[in-house]
Amino acid sequence: MSDGTLITCGLVCSGVASRKAWRSYLDSLKRHFGNISDYHHRPKTDDPNNGNAHNEIVVLADGSIKQGTLLMKSWKRTYGGHWGLRPTCHQCPYHSINRIEDITIGDYWGLDNFSSFWNPRGTSLVIFNNKKPTTEWLKKQIFNKSSFEELPINSAKNSSQPRLSSSSAPNSVRASFLGFGSNSSWESVIAACVIRSAVNKVFRFKSKTALESVQNKPVCNSKQLSNRLIDCKQDCYGCGACMQLCPRNAITMVEDSEGFLYPEINEDRCIGCGLCNRVCPRSNLSSADLSKGDNSYALRLNDSYHYSKSSSGGAFWGLAQSVLDIGGVVYGTAFSKDLIPEVIRCDSEATCERCMGSKYVQSDTGLTFKLVKEDLAAGKTVLFTGTPCQIAGLNAYLRKP
Repeated sequence: MSDGTLITCGLVCSGVASRKAWRSYLDSLKRHFGNISDYHHRPKTDDPNNGNAHNEIVVLADGSIKQGTLLMKSWKRTYGGHWGLRPTCHQCPYHSINRIEDITIGDYWGLDNFSSFWNPRGTSLVIFNNKKPTTEWLKKQIFNKSSFEELPINSAKNSSQPRLSSSSAPNSVRASFLGFGSNSSWESVIAACVIRSAVNKVFRFKSKTALESVQNKPVCNSKQLSNRLIDCKQDCYGCGACMQLCPRNAITMVEDSEGFLYPEINEDRCIGCGLCNRVCPRSNLSSADLSKGDNSYALRLNDSYHYSKSSSGGAFWGLAQSVLDIGGVVYGTAFSKDLIPEVIRCDSEATCERCMGSKYVQSDTGLTFKLVKEDLAAGKTVLFTGTPCQIAGLNAYLRKP
């Protein structure tokens, strides 16, 4: 049986946030509202004309919802302010219009400044970076499902879309935000960081603590993190490629004290084969993997139901549905039953709907790279959607024996 076709779809990503901080936030929501069954970061339920577009929604266990409270707005503030991003996110090589994925999607920020196609309820940015036949076919499929406007590639790289130009700078409160203890409540951490931020601004303190927490703090030792893999956490994406490739299952992905996933080696199982180091996309970064699209597209699904369930214009659903319609499979990020993001395999629209919407937290790839390889070997068309660094990990994993 012939090999299948892999199409990678990367997100315009501001960085991945701490899983530890996310759980603390969820615990606070549960204390205020009760058990939670679902969470929506940017739903289309408010009236955008009143300045309330995309207020977060908490779905409670009894089916009722909460929306727009001050507490619920706090997570977006921490994420948008770069309070607690992974160290590598502050020096990401994929924050430009030179992309590693075949297709790039995101919100078309800044579109309202130069195009009447803008809609306050959300418009997708789509960039096609690869001319291979399957990608061209998928391009036609999504255009048949959507309204769109073609724009020069530099229109996407505008001042309102900074993550196509540079990485996110660490906030001066980063160390305080991620250094809280298990007995600290979310509210107390937020309050302390707001005060600290205000003091820093008044006295014009430099963000020395933030930079030290990202760049200079030693984090490796033989018991927690093998130096054969990385020398510092700013050298790791947490993509899990090394764990999934290890022939002896000697590597596990473990959260550190800040709440990010990193590889940990069981020295008793390790045979020193070096595959983990050779598969690491951060250690083996190559500019040859990057390419740039010729044009960008502002796009909105014609399917009003799935457009309403999307964070922006619904580009993900248009791409995913096209692949599912030909018997392909889709990989995307969904919430687990505990509302922790994880990459899942989808072979039906019902499962794929779980991957719709933004999730501003580091997701666990689990064993999905192995599953992608099996699907490709079975001749399937595979659409893998994730952050550019996860796609770099997948590409590196598929290239290795």
